[in-house]
Amino acid sequence: MPRSPRVLACAATVLAVVGLAAPAARAQDAPAGVETVYVPEPTPALASLVPTGTDAAIVRVLWFALDAVGKPYAFGARGPDSFDCSGLVDAAYRAAGLRVGPTTEQQQTVGTAVASVADLAPGDLVFVPGADGTAQDPGHVGLYLGNGLIVQATHTGDVVRITPLSAWSASIAVIRRVVPAPAPPIAPARVPVGGTRT
Repeated sequence: MPRSPRVLACAATVLAVVGLAAPAARAQDAPAGVETVYVPEPTPALASLVPTGTDAAIVRVLWFALDAVGKPYAFGARGPDSFDCSGLVDAAYRAAGLRVGPTTEQQQTVGTAVASVADLAPGDLVFVPGADGTAQDPGHVGLYLGNGLIVQATHTGDVVRITPLSAWSASIAVIRRVVPAPAPPIAPARVPVGGTRT
């Protein structure tokens, strides 16, 4: 489905605020009966938002979310033309073949808990109270991009946008990691010269 010039202009405006270029959209070839997913063409500015070494599934999640920047917020919407906060997260993870559930309540239980903001990794789900929640039962979610940025579908009358993590730091209630961080490589056992492994 091609993007309207209005949506692309809006995305370009939002990204310009944080010094980025807007993504172009393209359709992936899909067999009959399989949902076609639109993914952005990589651009150097957007690629720089995803830290090197990020898991391939999370890269796909983040590219999908970044491609949604500039699309309108609509309560209960799960794309492709509009999103609410949990709908954006659900659609982005579905684009990578992963399921997190369509509501913030379901998403708060997926994966593993992340102890603190200092431990955030790209793709983590970050929950804040929002307009209709509390610290104990958050009502709003965003995706951590890395580099101190979150992508989120904000509220009625606004669009999907990139927000500095610092705007959320004081009110973060829950952080969840859907895809485990890769384990550090294990050093091979040392074998003495002329010896055998024990």
